Amino acid sequence: LGAPAVNGIPESPTALVTGGARRLGATIVRALAEEGFRVGFSYRRSAAEAEQLVDELEAGDLNAAGFECDLREASECAALVETVEADLGPVSLLVNNAGVIHEAGVDSAGADDFDATMAVNLRAPWLLSLDLGRRMRSRGSGSIINIASVGGIRPYSKHLAYSVSKAGLIMLTRGLARDLAPEVRVNAIAPGMIDLGESGGMPARERVPLQSWTGPEDIEDAVLYLADAGQVTGQVLAVDGGWHLSA
Repeated sequence: LGAPAVNGIPESPTALVTGGARRLGATIVRALAEEGFRVGFSYRRSAAEAEQLVDELEAGDLNAAGFECDLREASECAALVETVEADLGPVSLLVNNAGVIHEAGVDSAGADDFDATMAVNLRAPWLLSLDLGRRMRSRGSGSIINIASVGGIRPYSKHLAYSVSKAGLIMLTRGLARDLAPEVRVNAIAPGMIDLGESGGMPARERVPLQSWTGPEDIEDAVLYLADAGQVTGQVLAVDGGWHLSA
């Protein structure tokens, strides 16, 4: 992930990570900052966590900044891009990580579940990727990484809107990879259940072919790989211990 040079002087690249204040997003922000990126990240209701993360990284002489943004609003998505580029420089890596999940089966799901899920999981990545993708293309290079889900490959029970949103994100990845080439690479990561140290919710280990749970560090490794994989575009990398192969 070598830094580009301007007039022969190395310059740190800029990354934007949505939903980066906590959980998986914070792991990605830390990893990119440690790789030398200036990292801007968005948050909506996690101001305290965002401030804590920035303080932590600055204490290690790393560069990160949090930006409050409601990704459900198109105007705020546009403002986020403008503000991050004005404060940190041209964005060369976008990680669409922010996501919501609502449990609702076919007997209870309705328009509100669909709209709330799509607004964050698909519409925001659409808007940010179009905006930054055009900018990256005009500048001659860039990379977009979408955090999709195994749920976009095979549907999750009682989470239909979520699965549809992630399937759409996978198709967005493939379409943008074609339309933004050759300047911009676009890829997706499809995690399964991620062990974040929280109680409950993980599949039994015997249901996972590798018989181990996926941790945030595994997604971190995938992000760093795709950020620098110069011949990889339009790919969906399942990082789930093979869980998507299970019945």
